[in-house]
Amino acid sequence: MQAAAPALNELAQFLAQHAPAKTHTPIDPKNLPWSSAKATPRLPAETPSDWAKKLAVKATQAKPATLKQANSTRGR
Repeated sequence: MQAAAPALNELAQFLAQHAPAKTHTPIDPKNLPWSSAKATPRLPAETPSDWAKKLAVKATQAKPATLKQANSTRGR
């Protein structure tokens, strides 16, 4: 173990000389990463074109949804 002592001392000196410097990070107390998000009001879409804009869909692509319904007269 005594043979490793000079190597450890050398390593400790190297690390002390080449340690990264601490950097200063400016802190804004009103904008901390764990604070809650700011409320941004969103108005509702009142027309189909507004709806398409909010969903990033072209107005020509905005079609009413159709739902498939099972045939209830079969099998019963």
